[in-house]
Amino acid sequence: MGIFSKLCGSRAPSGSLPALGKPIELVPIPGVLTVRAHAHAMQDVDGPFVTIVTEGLRSRGQREILLTLRTRDVDDLASIIREISNFFVFVYRLAGEGKIVRNGDFTQFGERGLLGGSNNGVLYVDANPISDIDLPPAPLAAIVVGPDEIALARASGPYRVLARLGEHYRTFPFPRWNDLHRSSVATGEQETTSVLAKMARARVSGSSVVAESGHLRMLVTPDGRPVLRKLLEPSAPSEPVALLTDPAPDANARLVWRPRQTEPTAITPPGSDGSRMTGIFLLVTGGVERDEVRLFEDGYALLLTADSLASLWQALRDEQPFSLDRCDGMTFAVEWASLDSTSIN
Repeated sequence: MGIFSKLCGSRAPSGSLPALGKPIELVPIPGVLTVRAHAHAMQDVDGPFVTIVTEGLRSRGQREILLTLRTRDVDDLASIIREISNFFVFVYRLAGEGKIVRNGDFTQFGERGLLGGSNNGVLYVDANPISDIDLPPAPLAAIVVGPDEIALARASGPYRVLARLGEHYRTFPFPRWNDLHRSSVATGEQETTSVLAKMARARVSGSSVVAESGHLRMLVTPDGRPVLRKLLEPSAPSEPVALLTDPAPDANARLVWRPRQTEPTAITPPGSDGSRMTGIFLLVTGGVERDEVRLFEDGYALLLTADSLASLWQALRDEQPFSLDRCDGMTFAVEWASLDSTSIN
């Protein structure tokens, strides 16, 4: 049993294992937090699966969370379900301290990690509907990752890890289920060759970059505005900076990058023409004689003249549209989502 059993205790009854259409219910905090485990199949993915989902996190301002586990070759599933239940107690208590996790966030554990791991972690992403399971509104999915993968998420953002998982499992954009027996998608010391990991970064939550028909667009959402304000006050960055973004939800292709990669790589859903390509960051730098937009690793680079760089920073500071219509590579624009947009967080 991992750290969460030791921190939270194991109040969940052992019970029986879930059967198809017959979930089991655990009550780790009576009257406050309930956890249900559902056995199910998934279309086009070899199973079987169990999804463990919470009811009660929203009372503390935290979106409900589910964790889907492929149970093939899993020993002692009952103990695993209890440990995941205790993990949710841990999340509940953190939420009570104002520590809320959102889409694109991650948690890193210590020596005693989750599900028998050490120094591993969890990535949080928007969950997808699951057939025959009545899920709470807008839940998060928890993706368990190994220690080298959580280090990669910390250095380069969680979507670099998730895109590689999508490539590994041939699932677009990435699998929202867990396989305890999979190999790591991180490459150890080779990851240090990434330029993204070596430079200043700011995560612009909810915002995205997408390229289509020779035009690159950055859409800034209300969640991303506070980050930009903090980045630009009291003055704009003097060094190159990478704005970490979420993949655009309407894109039909996502960039994937691995060390020593010699050409751009992307994953697409079946039947896609790859016409709307999204990345996970926008690198902004100055000091060039002519504005240029180029694809770079699993994101995009904006190389700007001094005047264009100053204009971009001013537009971001004032929350105004910005465009570059005449530059090498693609054209570029910044757009702002309405402040009336509601967040699902």
